[in-house]
Amino acid sequence: MATPKKGNNKKVQDDKITSGVPYETGPIGDLSSDHIAPQPDPVEESGAKRPGWNPQGEELKVWSQFRLRKQALLQSRYNVYGLNIDAEMRRWDRKYFRRMADIPPSEMDANQRPLAINQAFGKVQTALGILIDADPTYIMESDNPKYDQTKYLLKALAEKSWRNTNSLGQFKLSVFNSARRGWFIGRTFNRRLYHDARYLASVDNKGRRAYETRLVTKLDDIAYMNLSNYNAWLDEQTRPEDFFSTRDWMWREVMYIDDIRRMFPESEFPNMKYVTAGGDTRENIQGVFTRNAANNKTGISPLASKRGMTEVFFYENWPSDQFIIEVNNVMVVWEPLPQQNKRLSCSYGQWHFRGDDTIYGMGIIEEMENNEELVDRVLNMDMRQLLATIAPMGFYSGTEDFEDENIRVSPGIMRRTMNPKDVTWLQIPQGNNSGLDKIGWLNDRSNANTGITPIIEGIAPDPSGQVTAFQVGVQRESALKRLSLPLKSLQYALKNEFDNRIALIQQVYSQFEVQHLTAEEEIFSYLDEVNADPEFFFIENEGSPEEKFFAVKYRMANLNVEKTGEGTYIESENSSFFAIKPEMLAFSGFTSVDETSLLTSSKALDQADTLRLTNLLVPMLAGPMELNAKPAKQLIVSFDRQPKDWLPQAWLDFLNGKNGPANQADATLLQAGANAPGQTPGQPPALPNAPTVVPPAQAQQPSESGLEGAAMLT
Repeated sequence: MATPKKGNNKKVQDDKITSGVPYETGPIGDLSSDHIAPQPDPVEESGAKRPGWNPQGEELKVWSQFRLRKQALLQSRYNVYGLNIDAEMRRWDRKYFRRMADIPPSEMDANQRPLAINQAFGKVQTALGILIDADPTYIMESDNPKYDQTKYLLKALAEKSWRNTNSLGQFKLSVFNSARRGWFIGRTFNRRLYHDARYLASVDNKGRRAYETRLVTKLDDIAYMNLSNYNAWLDEQTRPEDFFSTRDWMWREVMYIDDIRRMFPESEFPNMKYVTAGGDTRENIQGVFTRNAANNKTGISPLASKRGMTEVFFYENWPSDQFIIEVNNVMVVWEPLPQQNKRLSCSYGQWHFRGDDTIYGMGIIEEMENNEELVDRVLNMDMRQLLATIAPMGFYSGTEDFEDENIRVSPGIMRRTMNPKDVTWLQIPQGNNSGLDKIGWLNDRSNANTGITPIIEGIAPDPSGQVTAFQVGVQRESALKRLSLPLKSLQYALKNEFDNRIALIQQVYSQFEVQHLTAEEEIFSYLDEVNADPEFFFIENEGSPEEKFFAVKYRMANLNVEKTGEGTYIESENSSFFAIKPEMLAFSGFTSVDETSLLTSSKALDQADTLRLTNLLVPMLAGPMELNAKPAKQLIVSFDRQPKDWLPQAWLDFLNGKNGPANQADATLLQAGANAPGQTPGQPPALPNAPTVVPPAQAQQPSESGLEGAAMLT
């Protein structure tokens, strides 16, 4: 293979393919190293003393500023409305699934185990299942007509990258953290998983095998990654619903030292020669892991205690255009932000607002913890009364030296007394429903506070089963309205994530490789593959003895998009392969996310919606087009359907300002209406008594999707 030659804006190579970005901007641990055995530090193994890192000049100035900012960020959650958020998050984690309730000993029998009802667990899981069930639907509106040609291509690329990297699964973890701890955070980056692998090249006549090394890419796409609340810190100026208020942020990872050395080779990052494995290897610096007896900072989990684990801090600051990576107290990277749009890579949000000046919101556990504690106390006292009723305490004649003069009532216990009667049973009042009534009332308070009602949790409101699907839909949408704030927060975070994803797609997908081909058979095979399109190759010194052939290889994508004759990309049900060229990625405009696309859907309610819409729409289609076209369109939109899927083409053309029928079938229909007695020319025949598809009574009920729209958008 000949030596590669670099050209303008082209990354030239012979046998290795890279993405063309300066270096990996995602978590260091994304690199795959399972095939490599842990390698000891050669300096440490030799017993030699590693030289220390002593920054000087401008490097020292940046390092000093970063260290001060790092300490400030680590303490930024210690006093939020008088609460230490880190300590509170640990407490909420313990309350998420409790095996024993926190009940005063005076209310418990000595042998009674305090039972915990654990309603928080069910409500968090319900919220997780409802609010994030499908991939988001992106919305793009260009601010220049020329970008209308490419917006659907970019949208398809964003949706495909979301699926390829399982970003939906990671976003579910963010919703889980938000419901449990009141807020969440994640980041969008180019995730690249690659490694060198050996492949058999030849076997000689003596059976000796020769191998060649190739670069294997497992993943190279734009990904969203959830981050632990404990290991991410936002600027103190951060305000809800305003991503631009966040000037800087920091996150922390615990990585394997070999991955770090592979990610940052010493030839490109000289400070790596000072890096050693170690640091605080606990997964969560403010989490449930504590220092061991030796008073070090080694975590007690298997991952944290694995030899070679190393602490890494990442820092982004957009006003100063800084991207800093610290590996075990050594500043390895100090560069401008790698994102060309100079945006922070994070996306975050809250469950319910704690205040208008803090992103640290209130989650389900905090909202219901007082009610759940009372429920546990009433439940355990009720159980204690039940036990005492089944096995009452008794007294019989004799003497007994009591431990104290205050006798505790204990089920199934007999005590000796001087009473002449042989046995006297303690009269325990029979239990009643007062305890259950109190528990029901407290549960109603929790439902009102959290918005997670029994109907959302799948509990039938009427045990007799005399409830219709429509009634269930109405109650469900009424309950979902209470979750509109968390849903809006998720929508705003997804919009920011979408903006970051589009910018990274424009940056990463625009990179292409230029490969020098020398073998004639290989050259002609490549020309056949690209149909000799000159955009996919170029020749240097053509016609001379020094002639060289270079293949231009763009990133390929299989998308549900087609290209029209005018060069505009439109959505399509059929998929096609596209070579992604830089000019195809141009876009500027407004982006958003349809929040209702995330919600769990119900087939039964969707079918009921379709029947009701059909019942209402069919009579309108039989009436005058000028009179019914606009109301019919609004009716379809209120059911969250597309008019193009329901209206005849003639009606669509009329609504779009086009005159005349769109095709011969519509023309025939209109002509038939014109020839009908008493019918206005140009209109379909009026059928005022046209039969409906479903009973008329059902047609009077509002649609489930319409209620959903009202619930989510008000």
